[in-house]
This record gives sequence, C-alpha cells and structure tokens, in this order.
Amino acid sequence: MKNVLKLLIVLFFGFVFSQEENLSLDTTFGENGILEFNNYAPVYRIVTDNNQNFYVLTQNSKLLKFLPDGELDDNFGSEGELSFSSFVNQIFINNDYLYVLSVKTVGNDTFNYLSRYNHYGILDLDFAEEGLFKDVSEYTYRPIQVLEYNDGLLFILSTSGMVKFIKLTIGGQLDTTFGANGIIEKPQFVDTQMGAADPINYILNDNAIYTVGNDGTNKFYTLKYNSEFENDQEYGINGRKDFEVYGNGPYDAGSFFVTGNSIYISGNGYQSGPPYNSRYAFVKKLNKITGVQENSEGYGYGDPGFMHDTYYYGGFTSLLFQGNKMIIGGRGEQSEYGEYTRFYMTKFPEGITIFKEFNFLAEYKSFAQQGENKLLAAGNSEGHFFISRHHLNENLSVEDLISSTNLKIYPNPAIDFFYISSDKKVKELKIYQFDGKLIKTLESNIKYNIKDLNNGVYLINVVFEDDTVLTKNLFVK
Repeated sequence: MKNVLKLLIVLFFGFVFSQEENLSLDTTFGENGILEFNNYAPVYRIVTDNNQNFYVLTQNSKLLKFLPDGELDDNFGSEGELSFSSFVNQIFINNDYLYVLSVKTVGNDTFNYLSRYNHYGILDLDFAEEGLFKDVSEYTYRPIQVLEYNDGLLFILSTSGMVKFIKLTIGGQLDTTFGANGIIEKPQFVDTQMGAADPINYILNDNAIYTVGNDGTNKFYTLKYNSEFENDQEYGINGRKDFEVYGNGPYDAGSFFVTGNSIYISGNGYQSGPPYNSRYAFVKKLNKITGVQENSEGYGYGDPGFMHDTYYYGGFTSLLFQGNKMIIGGRGEQSEYGEYTRFYMTKFPEGITIFKEFNFLAEYKSFAQQGENKLLAAGNSEGHFFISRHHLNENLSVEDLISSTNLKIYPNPAIDFFYISSDKKVKELKIYQFDGKLIKTLESNIKYNIKDLNNGVYLINVVFEDDTVLTKNLFVK
C-alpha cells in the first residue's frame, strides 16, 4: 500500500509539472517568443481586438498597434503609432472601434475626454462632437473606465471620495434617460470619513459594478454598486469592505477580476524590519455578494482566502482568468538583499512557472488573451519594454507531448547512468524526489551520471531550448 501511495504521488507531480507546457513561450512569435523594444517609455497596458491584433499603451501616452504575428501595423496612425497630447489612462476595444480615455489640465481646469478611433487610427468624427466627448467638472476627476452598458457606453470618472457615471449612446451623446441628464455623480463612500479613494478599475458583473482601490495607508478597499448605482447594502458595510493584509504597509492592489461568485484581488504589501525590509505578493478571494473573505483555491498561505509569498518581492501586478485558471504576474526577487530579479507568471492551481530571468529589475505589467489559445504578456525592464506570447489550452496529454518530441530516457530502470534522446534540443535536466524536492540540475549531455542517487523513483524535468518542459519518471536501482 505504501508503494502504491508513492506511485500515485509520483504520477501527480508528473501531471503538475507537465502542465507548464500550457504556458510555454510561443517560439514562432518574435525572437524565441519575445519582442523587445528599446527607446520607448514603460508599457502601461495591452489589449486585443476580435481579429487578434493587439494594442500597447505606454506610460507617455503613445499607442502602438500590432498585427497578430507581432509586426507593427503600418496602416495604423503613423507607421503603427499614435501619440496623444493628453495623458491616456485607459483604452477599450469594442467591435471595430478603439476608445481612448484621457485627461488634460489647463490652468485650473481639468478636462476628461473619451474619443473614438477606427482600426486605422483615424478619429471617428461621427462620435460625440467631432470624435470627442468632453467632460468638465468642479472636482479633479480622472477617467478610469468605459463599459458597454444597456446598448450604450458607461463612462466612469473618479477622484478622492467622488465618482461620476456618465451614460452615453453608442454615438457618444448623453443619454438623458439616465440619472440627471445622463449623469450620476455621488460620493464614493456613504461614510465620508473613510480613507481617500484611488480606484484601479471598474468591472460590471451581473448588473452590479465593482471597484478596488488603495486608501493610502496599510489597507485597501472594495466597493460594490447595485443596478441603481447605489452602494450595495448587502456588501460589507454600506457597500464597502476594507482589508488589511500581512505586514505593516503600505499595500497596493494591482489588479482584480470578478468571476463566478468571487472577486480575486492581486497586489503587493510591505513589511519593514527586523530583520530586513521586504515586499510580498498577495491574492485575496472575496464573496462577490457579501465581500466576505473566502478560502483560496489551489494555492494558499496564512488566513483563509489569502495567499502571499515574500519570495516574490515586487508583487502581483497583473491578473487574468482563462477558463477556471488564474494567471498572475509581476516581478520577483530571489534574494532579500536585492541581488537578483526575475520575470514570473503563475498559473493556479498548478503553481509557478518561470520563463525568463535577468539580473536587473523586470516585471509583467499587463496580460491579454489572443484568440482561444494564446496569452500576450507585456512588461518592463531597464531601458525597454517587452511582449512575450505563451500557449494556452494545449489539451495534449503527457503522452502526446512526449510523442511530439520523441523523448526517450534509457535504460529505465537505470543503474549509475542513463541517456536521453529527443527530436528537440535539450537545455538542462532537473531531477526531483517524488515529494517535489529538487535534488540536482544537470546540463545537457549525452550520458548522465546518477551514481549519487539512492534507489527509488524520481521525476526528471526535461527543459528544452525553447523553454518547454516535459516530465518523466526515472527508476533508479
């Protein structure tokens, strides 16, 4: 019975590790799966359209459009680029149109804009007033989001303690049947003594609107509005739920997603010494009806509904759901002394997959799904930004994956040494105990010496040059 249990554990870990193939780099894209761009400001956001084209917004309000294969679309704007004089806070794709949310301050006045462009990057003069809807407010609002809403658009602006919902027709005119002449403007919180708001985004789900933000101290908040745009009294206290997380702050919510009956929030926190200062990454899971914290799925640590790891210094800054799997990313650090940083993505519940490592600061900033089977990840490192493309939903079995590479390990069982043959070039091997503990890493070779291994069953992760990974069992006699 004990040996059967060991074998089941071995098979389980073999399945888990083989799933890394599902997030492997797509080597047909760019250079071995990665496009890198120098002399640009850091990337801010990436989105895709129905034709699998993708758009990248940089922090200096430059918008680039790429064709599905990663080539700049020369028919868009000026050789694939659009530049804006106002600060662009968000972009939104709907059918064949690109919506741009921007803000500009002139003297004491703040102007918020929603503009619409066609797929060539040409301003749509039939939208609003010559392509531009303009809002002027006594409060210093900034545009946060535009959502499809009741056959029109919902333009959402926010500032410290205030929120404005503007309902537009699809042509960009105020819908006077909504609120007061198309506008609902109200305090963000029922209790005005609560902390200042800095929402990161708004999401419409089941006729309710959710947002997450940081209050500038050692906690972050969530808000829920009902279908009448009133604070939902069933959620938290007066529609607001605050959270403190491990450490002594400050905390930053980086991204959130509403799916099923839950809200998932990713971000990072801070713990000041002793023995040393460190940041950590977290994901919280909340019930979307009540705001009550729920048990985490697949990978958890500490309080129910909360996972964190100080190993990933920079925090989780991007979050995407694909099917029932959560993919998160950011930047991480191997040492608490800042000697080494890495890109990483995590796919729950399988665990963490690392795709590329550098010895300088880097992070995944934004994700977008391209079609049914590809994930685009945009990120920043020193002096440039990059886009990587990864496989999703490769529904091959472990046997199919092994067959596609013609991978063979022999002799198996092995005594003292073994050989590997494959149609793909091998970069390295990682040998694990059946409980998942890494025993040793071997560079690519013809003959592999295992004289130092005890008798038993081991897992071998075969890492190929394109960073795909396959796992096989090795029996040592």
